[in-house]
Amino acid sequence: MKPENVFVFEDGNLKLGDFGLSKENVDENHKTSTICGTSEYMAYEIYNHQPYDQSVDWWALGILIFELSTFQTPFYAENSYLVTQNVLRNQIKYPEFMHRHTKSIVSALLEKDTNLRLGNPRSPHGLIQNQPFFK
Repeated sequence: MKPENVFVFEDGNLKLGDFGLSKENVDENHKTSTICGTSEYMAYEIYNHQPYDQSVDWWALGILIFELSTFQTPFYAENSYLVTQNVLRNQIKYPEFMHRHTKSIVSALLEKDTNLRLGNPRSPHGLIQNQPFFK
């Protein structure tokens, strides 16, 4: 998920497109390990060479919300190597103007531990649809 794959229609509805990298035939635990995608949107577990599941999509949503709020991705760098280093080692710097509900949902979606990441049914952050960001 990235901005160029989100389509806004005249009635305000959104649709997602370009599933060229969607996965089929993942293992019995619903995980895969292929390294693919746009570097600024790839999740921590991909960079960390761990098997991953659909939680990478929740990470990408966090990147997208941050970018739509600030016009830059949270781990931005001039090349993919530096993006990788930023994802693996750096904390996100939130701008002062970012609304607290936006910061809250982004930080929950960009949780490096997939068991704690918003979108995981067992996440301590609760359900996505109940987040104050959507109210």
